[in-house]
Amino acid sequence: MSTHAHQDPNTPRNAFCGKTRREFLWQTGAGFTGTALGSMLAQDGFLAGQALAADGSTSFNPLAAKPPMFAPKAKSVIFLFMYGGP
Repeated sequence: MSTHAHQDPNTPRNAFCGKTRREFLWQTGAGFTGTALGSMLAQDGFLAGQALAADGSTSFNPLAAKPPMFAPKAKSVIFLFMYGGP
């Protein structure tokens, strides 16, 4: 065999930086997706509330408890944690 010790024999010879075209597009596409998502959230004003909280003018906590939409009916709950269950 005339392959190099560090080269995977399953990787095509014309792979860019040791990656296939599919891997390269997957990794770069994830970066563009994050950029687009950040831009869309900024346009919706989703990030504006967090900017106000970082400024210190108002306290904004997205994890704070909110009032329920409907009145609760259950008086008690039995929670079953079955390790390895379906």
